[in-house]
Amino acid sequence: QISLLKTLLPKEALKINCVITKMIDNLQISFEFLADMELNTSFVPSHFEYKFTSTYFEHIKINGYIDRIDFASNLLRIVDYKSSSKSITETSFKAGLKLQLLTYLILATKEFDREPCGAYYYSLKNDNIDIAAAKVTRGNLVEFTEEDYHQNFMKNHRLSGWTFNESELLDYDGRHCVGIRTSSKGLSFTIYDFNLIDQVLKELYQLLVDKLQQGLIPVDPVEGA
Repeated sequence: QISLLKTLLPKEALKINCVITKMIDNLQISFEFLADMELNTSFVPSHFEYKFTSTYFEHIKINGYIDRIDFASNLLRIVDYKSSSKSITETSFKAGLKLQLLTYLILATKEFDREPCGAYYYSLKNDNIDIAAAKVTRGNLVEFTEEDYHQNFMKNHRLSGWTFNESELLDYDGRHCVGIRTSSKGLSFTIYDFNLIDQVLKELYQLLVDKLQQGLIPVDPVEGA
């Protein structure tokens, strides 16, 4: 396909080569992080591109594909691969602007009858990372080591999302998921209430149904979502 593209656009051959090289570099960097993550979790990939149809939410039929579903013991997590950086805030979720990831988590837990542990985005886009040449420690200038650079790399490529269970099976060293970190007492978690998420989603979908039944379909659906 690449050779065909170059044939169709011969004047863009150099640009196409640059794009392909960048794509390969991005994948290699992503694989480096993901390989390290797999060594530090008990979760095992069980399903990829999992196709589902659900009527869990009343009056709504949802069809979709879940990029990745992982199991560990009776726990479940999902990972959604993205081409750009994604995150969820409580404000955006309550406004109905970021529903897909958490909807998929709820439907997956019902489908496989497992306890929810987390739902995360993984961005395949490698943004530029600003790293200082050195740091000051106790008044002394100390150059960054390869380990310092690696730690910074890991921090900037973490899974971004919400965690629902304080399970060390998720991330042994607390370096791979936003909201999980190390402390003097071990791992520390930022935990969200799964039952509350379920309740809010039901309310948001019912609100959507009510508005559609009333013919309220604004041209700008984001404002006042």
